Amino acid sequence: MCYPSCWDQMVAFSKEPKFNNDKTVVLSIVVDPRSDWAEAVKQMPQLSSSTVLLDIDRNISLTYGALTLTSSMHRDEFPGHTYILIDKEGIVRYLLDDEYMQIRNKELLKELDKIG
Repeated sequence: MCYPSCWDQMVAFSKEPKFNNDKTVVLSIVVDPRSDWAEAVKQMPQLSSSTVLLDIDRNISLTYGALTLTSSMHRDEFPGHTYILIDKEGIVRYLLDDEYMQIRNKELLKELDKIG
């Protein structure tokens, strides 16, 4: 599991009002087993405010190429710290692969503004 960087980012998303409105949906995609995720929420209860998509079979991560990007901790097995902005039509409008695993809310909000 990605700890603490990914967990911190997930909580930061849930606290930012601009990511929680009728125009924006933030999904944190997690490839860990459901039982591991339940343990993570016990360890860091703030995670329960995040919207999580369990990608146990990694199909979504594969579809968006997140398993082969630079920040992938275990290439072809686990995605790294990657942000993908997808518009209403399902088109990828922005991708940031952050090998430094930082909270990038300001940068992502600027990119969201560009999409409109």
